[in-house]
Amino acid sequence: MTGVPKYNKMANAPPSTQPRKLAYYLIPFFLALAFNLHLYFWLKMDETPLVWDQTHYYKKAVKNSLYFHDAGRLLLNNAKIMERLDPVQKANSSIAWVITAPFRGALGFCQAIYSDHKRPFLVPVVMGLLLPVFGGGPDGAVLSLTVVFSTVLIFSLWILGRKLYGELAGFLAAFLGASYPIIIGHSQVPMLDVPLTACVALIYTLFIASNRFLDRRASVYFGLALGFGMLTKENFFIFAIPIAIVAGIDYLFRRLTVFKAKMGEKELRNSRQQLTGAMIGLFLATLICGVWYFQNVLHMVKGITLQKAHGTMGSYVPFTTYEGATYYLHSLINEQVSFPFVALFLLAIAVLCVKNFRRKCRKEYEEPAIPRWTTVTFVLWLVFPLLFFLLWPSQSHRFTMPILGAVAVITGVGIASIRRRWVSILITIAVVGFGIVQSVQIQWPVQIFRSIEFKYGNPDINGVHGTVNILNSNPRNCLRASSNPYPYEEIAALFRNAGKAKLGDKKYVELLCAITPDVHAIVSPSFYILARESKEADILKRGIQYDDEMLRAEDGLLEIADLVIFKEGGDPGIPFFVKDCLWVRQRFEEIKSQFELMRRFDFGDKGVLYVYKRSVQSFYLLKI
Repeated sequence: MTGVPKYNKMANAPPSTQPRKLAYYLIPFFLALAFNLHLYFWLKMDETPLVWDQTHYYKKAVKNSLYFHDAGRLLLNNAKIMERLDPVQKANSSIAWVITAPFRGALGFCQAIYSDHKRPFLVPVVMGLLLPVFGGGPDGAVLSLTVVFSTVLIFSLWILGRKLYGELAGFLAAFLGASYPIIIGHSQVPMLDVPLTACVALIYTLFIASNRFLDRRASVYFGLALGFGMLTKENFFIFAIPIAIVAGIDYLFRRLTVFKAKMGEKELRNSRQQLTGAMIGLFLATLICGVWYFQNVLHMVKGITLQKAHGTMGSYVPFTTYEGATYYLHSLINEQVSFPFVALFLLAIAVLCVKNFRRKCRKEYEEPAIPRWTTVTFVLWLVFPLLFFLLWPSQSHRFTMPILGAVAVITGVGIASIRRRWVSILITIAVVGFGIVQSVQIQWPVQIFRSIEFKYGNPDINGVHGTVNILNSNPRNCLRASSNPYPYEEIAALFRNAGKAKLGDKKYVELLCAITPDVHAIVSPSFYILARESKEADILKRGIQYDDEMLRAEDGLLEIADLVIFKEGGDPGIPFFVKDCLWVRQRFEEIKSQFELMRRFDFGDKGVLYVYKRSVQSFYLLKI
């Protein structure tokens, strides 16, 4: 152990080795390029429509794109502003454009960040900014999102792995992070989970680089990353809590001087520096994310409470049962990472434990592969979110996606730290080969591996306890043609006609479409068709904005909706929607006279879909 920092070794390296060292920075670049090119060609061939939350975020991206790139159009819808600008507009339209120019950017930004009270704004804003670059369709939204955040994820894992154990560890961490099935699957849709995973990996990379906030510059970067990370999704703080625990315990150890009667000057200086770095990071994070959270904290709490209630009512498996306690373990193997990569992760842990044991037994003074406090950080990064979501009364494979960064880095460091270099190289070649084959099989309709399942359990107590997919050759996110059997083009035409009828000779109207939960997946492709049209034709020039809201029991939405869409018969989908759907149908019968039937779609055993619009007489009564 020389005591020379790694960056000093890099700086003092001979000139001949400098280009070779710098060339390693091309590794994550080419990984990100290959990942996004593969996604681009896949998106060009896939025809699956967006559903559920995917449609919501795409619509938000379209609106934000309009806010940013044509915010001046919003000014034209304001009669008071137009009255004052009218003389200038008639005299010289260019001067009017210049006068309004300073306000358009601020107006577009404010419209974008405050247009959604339920979820933070970063992801729809990023998509909205880049949508004109990648195209206005849903493929463009997915590309704009994935290009940014997959690059953040790959570079973060590469930097972290390289910092801990060199270039091979960094390459393995970055490659694995981009090869996990759930990362590939969620990169194909405009959702929040890949951005969340990327930002979590980034803050842990910067936290470890800051040496627990002793490095001032890294602490500043950490604060910026934490602030923007909090704007990806409201549950981001759950994955940041382990950092607070590690930094807090380390600071207390320094301040309480457990093992020393008197704190030395160096320890006192480090303690002050650590506190200052943490405060700077926290201040910057609060400054950035407070723009949204201070305005919407009550809405967020309400949404979390509602999600918790839905989880309790739905198909939640209590953690007190075996199935509930092992839910996220099965998710890690079957949905998130795949069995071979989980086995590799366990092998890496075994290698690191053996190396640490040998180092202690032989009293060797070499540095461990992962330093002590970094080990604690990784353990909490993995364990704390798992325990939290194990107790949370709602379950989903994507809830724990951000821990995959820790899995990838630990795997990379463990394999790279194997003493026999040729063994590490052979494993790396096998990992790359399997990762490429798995990625192709996940996304394209090719049969490379056969599906192998292993079911286990006690036959005396209701059969199988769990299933482990050794190799899954038929994933849900494989390339396919549209699987939606419903006439969403015709449904979109109904919405379009209703919007034009309400618009009349007005400049701008909002068409509120209230839908029951069991038809959301049916009609959401229709809304994304309208959202795509709005981007191509500029909805603010036509003046129709289509808003879809999900009907729930006693929410008052039926009384103000322009359109009501519900279904009778068929599968209600998620069980806890049954009560809401029954209440909506009963309540609608009471106020049915205020609406007129636009069309009825009979889907046989899948039910009958009804589309009603508010009658003209009822519309005028509603305005009064």
